[in-house]
Amino acid sequence: MLSLKERPDLLKEQIDEIVLVLKVRREERQLSKTELADLIGRSVPTITKIEGRHVGLSLETLLLLCDALGLRLTLESEEDVAVRNRFDAELPRLLDVYLRLDEFDRGRLLGQALEMYNNTEERGR
Repeated sequence: MLSLKERPDLLKEQIDEIVLVLKVRREERQLSKTELADLIGRSVPTITKIEGRHVGLSLETLLLLCDALGLRLTLESEEDVAVRNRFDAELPRLLDVYLRLDEFDRGRLLGQALEMYNNTEERGR
């Protein structure tokens, strides 16, 4: 079984992103490292090491941090990320087209989108 020590490049981008989200969220909540450490039952040096990416982050600690910071841990497939990125890239253009439509055509378009959404939901059941 591979470890991060054998493959330091493995998941580095994702780990950096997770740590950044945790740190930013702690700061948004105006929590000190001491307060966060107390909330999750860990030491201040552990929080400092996590935020500095100097220690491995166990799943248990990650879940405790998420709970304390009001975050939810979700996993996405690479395909889902690619679809979301394509949608995000197209959204400004689609919004521009939508805003150029008259009220009648906007209503028709929204009706079609709702119908497509409902059909997708039914297939998912």
